[in-house]
Amino acid sequence: MKIVREQYLSAEANMGFDERMLKSGLFYNDFPVFRAYLWDRPGITYSYNKGVPEDFDFEDMSSRPTGGGIVFHSPGDIVFSCLARLDDPFFPKKIKCKMGVVSSWVRLALVSEGIPVDDVKPIDPMPDIQFCVSYPNPDECFVNGQKVLGLTMRRWKAHFLIQGIIHVQNNFDYFSEDLGEYATYFTRGLGMPGSERRLMDRLIRVVESHD
Repeated sequence: MKIVREQYLSAEANMGFDERMLKSGLFYNDFPVFRAYLWDRPGITYSYNKGVPEDFDFEDMSSRPTGGGIVFHSPGDIVFSCLARLDDPFFPKKIKCKMGVVSSWVRLALVSEGIPVDDVKPIDPMPDIQFCVSYPNPDECFVNGQKVLGLTMRRWKAHFLIQGIIHVQNNFDYFSEDLGEYATYFTRGLGMPGSERRLMDRLIRVVESHD
């Protein structure tokens, strides 16, 4: 497993790097690849095949090369991506099972840091797939009823890319003023400011141990 820590200031630059990983051959000789970094400033990402509501007005927004719902990125959140060949023996053959491997890494990192993951996920009576927090995904994680792990994936020719976020910070602290009307789709995350670097390092150690 090749570990990459490339990090940029803007949502567009960070998502652009992942897209180059997937489509341009970057790292194609170093499979699989795991990239992890800390998000720098409030930002929003959304699926390459979807947009955002017309009244969305936020400075730092970008599409991403994978699907899923709109994600609110708070400063200090852990963002990661994993690139590999579809036939890489490191992952299960079935495309739907590949995301479960990455989810297991995050769960182990959380538990290793003394953070218990909810056994039962809350059921949203009115799920809205336009937003990540209410987008149902069996491989995502909740802590104290809050979604803390968001995952999305895309297949591209002979490769696949999984993108994920660990919500360490509270969305309400960064988006309420500009996008308060969408607070239903915010997450309070882990609510553990100051723990993000330690948790990211733990995640990387978990990934490396599965080499």
